[in-house]
Amino acid sequence: MDGTVYAVIDANARKPGRHYFGLSARYVEWELLRQGATLTNTPTDADVILATVVSPQEYTCVPSALKANGIAPLAANRLRQTVVLGGYGMYSPRIFDPYIDYGCVGEGRRFIKALVRDGVAGLPHLPNCYIPGDAREVTPDYEFPYDCPPTLGEDGIVHVYASRGCRKACLFCQTGWCQPYSEHDPDTVSQTYAGLVRAGHRVNVVTNDAPALAAFGGIPKTEAFSASYSQLREIMRDGVGPLVGRVKSVRIGVESPSARLRKCIGKPIPTDKLYTLTCDLLNAGIGVRWFLIAGLPGETDTDWEELYDVVRRARHDIKKGALQLSFTAFVPDPAAPLCIAPLTDDYYDRYQAFWKWFFESDGYTRKIQLFKCSAPPGRLKKAMASMAATEPELRRGWLDHDPPNWCIRYHHRDKIRQTYLAYAQSAGV
Repeated sequence: MDGTVYAVIDANARKPGRHYFGLSARYVEWELLRQGATLTNTPTDADVILATVVSPQEYTCVPSALKANGIAPLAANRLRQTVVLGGYGMYSPRIFDPYIDYGCVGEGRRFIKALVRDGVAGLPHLPNCYIPGDAREVTPDYEFPYDCPPTLGEDGIVHVYASRGCRKACLFCQTGWCQPYSEHDPDTVSQTYAGLVRAGHRVNVVTNDAPALAAFGGIPKTEAFSASYSQLREIMRDGVGPLVGRVKSVRIGVESPSARLRKCIGKPIPTDKLYTLTCDLLNAGIGVRWFLIAGLPGETDTDWEELYDVVRRARHDIKKGALQLSFTAFVPDPAAPLCIAPLTDDYYDRYQAFWKWFFESDGYTRKIQLFKCSAPPGRLKKAMASMAATEPELRRGWLDHDPPNWCIRYHHRDKIRQTYLAYAQSAGV
């Protein structure tokens, strides 16, 4: 060991200190100790700062967290502390250039092992090491350390790692495009999960689609899970019984208000069948939240008509609870094909018309709960951060230009532009 002292910072934490660490920061701390590194809980005493960040859209949390922990800005810090950034946000690294010396793209075990073994000087030799201002291509590390222990989150829930990535590769979503899908050994997941439940813990699996897991049959109970429509339909082919008592609430990525656009993005979900399945869940006492995107490229007024109809029907068909409709405005992510589309703001007129119809006209019912999406100014800031681009670049689109974050060799990067062109034709962009 060379005497280097390390400190871990969670840039997304509500307050400084390890009590507020999220899952990534807790893993980094555990891995450093596993590799024999010397850690301090006082970042100002460290030689190397390892920070984690969830999303480029929240990039300002990085300089804020460094400042809150007493770490000087990069320009004044060159001769003292080295700042290394990791976490899912590093799949879109360019926006973080002013604040870091190095970045870890993808999983961190080999990166941390090399850092502790060889020091900072060895980082530029790693394929997944991102260096601000460097033009070289960076290849993410996809080898997730499934042997790491379950992690107790700040919310008091123990998280068991079950999978990484997503099988679906929907065209708006970075998760299925930036990395391959992998899954932990189902027997290990089931045994770990069951043991934690028997010990009295609240437990969730870390996955993008819980019912799709090979281990799902061995998971006795969960607080909530995200699920694909296809997997829910398979589980509920004989009714809602298999989920009663096991699940409190279900989150479904519905995405577009219309079946037409869902088919175009790779989620061919019929609105009628989804609605019937949702009513079955709610009436059995299981909460349901639909996640909807306003403003997918090619969206028109007609695409919203199906959602109006869902609200009209809900007041008669939902007997227990309320369907939650959670809206987000479309934000391009550089690994997903829909990032290529020129950014427009017409989505907000359609969204506001729906909102006003619900609250100010005859649409209101207690069987539906609405959650707002971002207005164009806020959405633009998120898009600029995600793409590390200017407004004129976003309005122009990326048919003839490579986005700045394409310095990352995403898992499906060679298919991004051609896949968008096929979408544009089918969606009428």
